[in-house]
Amino acid sequence: MSLTRTIRSCVAPPYSVRTVLMLALTALTVIIVFLNGLMAHHRIGRDTLANAQRQAESLARMLASTNTEALVLNDIGALESSLRQVGQLPGISGISVLRPDGRRLVAVTLVDGELRSSIGGSEEPPPVAADGSVAGHVLSDVYEAWARISVLPTQTLGWVRLDYSLAQRAMEQQRLAKRSVYTLLGTIAAIVILLPLILNKVLRPLHQLSDLANSLPTRLGRQADFMSHLIEVDNLGRALNKASRDVALEIARTQVILNTAAVAIISLDTQGRVIVSNPDTTSIFGREECDLVGHPIGDCIPGLDADALREMFGELDSTGGRVYRIVRQDFTGRRQDGT
Repeated sequence: MSLTRTIRSCVAPPYSVRTVLMLALTALTVIIVFLNGLMAHHRIGRDTLANAQRQAESLARMLASTNTEALVLNDIGALESSLRQVGQLPGISGISVLRPDGRRLVAVTLVDGELRSSIGGSEEPPPVAADGSVAGHVLSDVYEAWARISVLPTQTLGWVRLDYSLAQRAMEQQRLAKRSVYTLLGTIAAIVILLPLILNKVLRPLHQLSDLANSLPTRLGRQADFMSHLIEVDNLGRALNKASRDVALEIARTQVILNTAAVAIISLDTQGRVIVSNPDTTSIFGREECDLVGHPIGDCIPGLDADALREMFGELDSTGGRVYRIVRQDFTGRRQDGT
């Protein structure tokens, strides 16, 4: 049960894009190579059979036409000599001359690379069509062709049977089958070696975007820097970068609103330098009290310098004593971290 559960967990979805592409491309390549080999095997078999048929029938007709006189004269020696000459041609495995009733006059057969002649015997006469012709056909590993020996179109003196070996056809088909197997294995090896390299380069931006999406809760505002030639990946990357940036800006605005809700009290001298500040100023400006005291308030609120203070409160130096004046003014401040 544990082995079955392990296998199911390995093959159960979801699958990575790399795994899906690898399996799909490998299966497609195997199918294409297999179909190509199957069609080539069929084409080789068809072409070699047509070539054997053409050569066998042409040689049989030639023997029938050149041995008509020898058959009429019953010259067995001339028939045997003619058959042995043709039997030396490549692909010929056997030739025989028959009487119309099937009595064999002479036969030449190729045995272990040597031609052997035999005289006499009998064979089954060929089935004759209505037009007087005999169709050739395949018997085991030979193609059997027939030709009629005649003087007049309506008179049959005998038959020539020629067996053309199909061993070359079988050898070609075996060679093609081996080549198809080697091609298939080589293609699969190339896919296993090269395709992962290509997929790693193509899918690298997707891994970067996945890392960006996983790190968004802890690293808001992070931007993914990637280069991709895929339109979908570019669109996804821009969308994630925009989402990360927008969320970071929204959180920053919310923090500013929360922090500025505190009441900060700052005392300034006539030059706009901070004399005293309360702890709430740290919440607003992100600076400790020691970092504020003695520094111009303009470091935290740009534009609020000595001239701006004089416009708001008047000439402080000419006032003998403390100035009590309430002034409402809206400013935009800056924290120490730049926000």
